[in-house]
Amino acid sequence: SEQACVIGVRLFRPWNPSTFCDSLPKSVKRIAALDRTKESGAQGEPLYMDVCASLMSCKRKHVFVAGGRYGLASKDFSPRMAMSVINNLLRNDVVNIQHPFTVGIIDDVTHLSLPLGKEVTPLPESVTECVFWGFGSDGTVGANHEAVKIIGDYRPDISVQAYFEYDAKKSSGWTVSHLRFSNTNSDNLSAPYR
Repeated sequence: SEQACVIGVRLFRPWNPSTFCDSLPKSVKRIAALDRTKESGAQGEPLYMDVCASLMSCKRKHVFVAGGRYGLASKDFSPRMAMSVINNLLRNDVVNIQHPFTVGIIDDVTHLSLPLGKEVTPLPESVTECVFWGFGSDGTVGANHEAVKIIGDYRPDISVQAYFEYDAKKSSGWTVSHLRFSNTNSDNLSAPYR
């Protein structure tokens, strides 16, 4: 029954407090300010500090702000991490909301990591996902690429998608092939691969 929204900050500096406040719905009660930086010794990360100052300047002091870090150690931000942040904000009492927090890594130094919970996929159940691991130069990527093309050409009534990862070390590296198939053309296959 709770609603959540995302406001993506595209240009951090110069920061415009009134533009930020105008973009917030009046119904907002809690905010998670996610930043990719770690400001050791500061009261919070730069985005968190600007969000707090903006809310003070536009007379919205009643909004609770929790500052957190994501993307540390070059981790991608996944739907599972997003749900972890939302679940943190949805705790009954703001006193129980973890602040500051880190999401995506196990922070064994500050112990500020949010638990990730179960895997989340935004794909419908009609989508089948396959993952194939291989070694560089073993033909796995080429075979999977051809398989997706053949299936997509043979069955125009379904949706197919493929994504390939490989190590820069050609023949001694690893490869990962991600394949997706849907029984209908109407399914959206856009989602993170990990």
